[in-house]
Amino acid sequence: MRKRTWIGLGVPFSIVGTSILVLNCYSDEDTTVDIPTDCDVAQLRADPVETPARLFVETSVQLRDRVNELEKRFIDVCNAINREVGTQEGRDIRSACNPIATRLEAAQKLAPIPDGGAVAPTWVNVAFTDACQRNTKATADCLVQCGAACDIAKDCPAGNVSGKCSGTCTGTCEVAGPDTPCVGECRGACDTPDGGISCTAAECVGACTGTTWTGQCAQGCDTNFLGRCDGTCTGTCDGNPVNQKTPVDAGSDTGTDAGDPDAGDDGGMADAGVPDAAPEAGGGGDAGGGQAPGGADGNCKGVCRGQCSANASGSCAARCRGGYSGGECGGGPSRCNGVCSGASIACTTECKGTCVSAFPAADAGTCPGICTGSCSVPFTEPACAANLTCPASEQCADICAVKGAIATKCEPPLAFELRVVGDLAMYNALSKHLPELASLVREVNILNDDSVRIAQVTIEDYKKLGPTRDRVRVCITSASRTVSDARAQLGTVVGATSVLDGLKF
Repeated sequence: MRKRTWIGLGVPFSIVGTSILVLNCYSDEDTTVDIPTDCDVAQLRADPVETPARLFVETSVQLRDRVNELEKRFIDVCNAINREVGTQEGRDIRSACNPIATRLEAAQKLAPIPDGGAVAPTWVNVAFTDACQRNTKATADCLVQCGAACDIAKDCPAGNVSGKCSGTCTGTCEVAGPDTPCVGECRGACDTPDGGISCTAAECVGACTGTTWTGQCAQGCDTNFLGRCDGTCTGTCDGNPVNQKTPVDAGSDTGTDAGDPDAGDDGGMADAGVPDAAPEAGGGGDAGGGQAPGGADGNCKGVCRGQCSANASGSCAARCRGGYSGGECGGGPSRCNGVCSGASIACTTECKGTCVSAFPAADAGTCPGICTGSCSVPFTEPACAANLTCPASEQCADICAVKGAIATKCEPPLAFELRVVGDLAMYNALSKHLPELASLVREVNILNDDSVRIAQVTIEDYKKLGPTRDRVRVCITSASRTVSDARAQLGTVVGATSVLDGLKF
């Protein structure tokens, strides 16, 4: 900004009776000082001194926008789940996502503590792999702007580079797909061979041969059921008799032999395991035994004890007759026929997800997917699972790492392990939306981990680069405030990831 300083206006006036003519003169000299109060990043120079400041300003704005995007995505997916389970939608991230935690917490509280036990069984579990490759290319492109020569394959610490390898791969080979032949570790779901497999600490989907189960069964439970029943409940509902088949005279003993499981493995005749109920005129009595009744009138909206005709979500003392899911199947003679889904399981058949096979030096070969380790020819589309060692200032290294995190997009997992016993509606809703939620959780965690590298930055952190202009000082101070605000908001978004553990935030 330039300012002209006027010396006179060329107008005569008198002082003590004397007329004086003031000459019309001015000076064109710049007498102002350029002290910027706002950051105009376009005014920063493209040199080694001010380029890091420019990148810092750009990254702070990108971080803010990325956090806004992630928060909106969380609100949208949480509200989609709320609609499907009949919960009121929320206007912000807390009111949208906390109801999910409330439902999951309520489901876990239904889990009965076994006799003599102090810990209830796990009725709620959400598991998926957190593997997601950061956008190394975005990081490298940023480092080049700082004047660093950067080659991802060469500047990645040994053993951390990955990519497509058209030559010989030594390390591990990862092949992802919906039906991938696999001899190794399956990060997803493994098709079980004829006869089934033991599927412990994972989710069995299909059929479970176990004589008891804890999970979901589409064809109901015949004996000693406890949980939520979307079919017809016979026994008690929240402690009150429901659909009991043997009426007795009013005032008589309406109790039943609670928990007398004389049913065989085939789900034959058995006591329904209904606890003593309060006397009720003209009603009550034994809930009956044998196969659960047909129909699905949803006569119990609370906790059903006894029998459930269909869509049973809870624990049962008889074999699931068909449509098993949402629980593990293992131990003793129990076998899972269908698909065994876990965060990481051994697999020798078809893998839905990512199959990871070892390629030691002695057995090195062609990798049809992503090779991690070394390749006999240059990698194509290389990525690095560690910090690049490209020569750059500390400031540029931090900024560019965050740029890579901002640009990272995580693919939804092809499979996951899910257990929500006691709430079939929530199980079905999460089954539908968990891939999107898993991607969100991965991206939020990566951004939270990496963005700390540019938190609480001050002009003192940049002094060693040698900036002298006030414009740089103003821009760094402004960008630091933007980062601080974005990370505070990001902390709330990180809290939303905890709802899958049944924790409100």
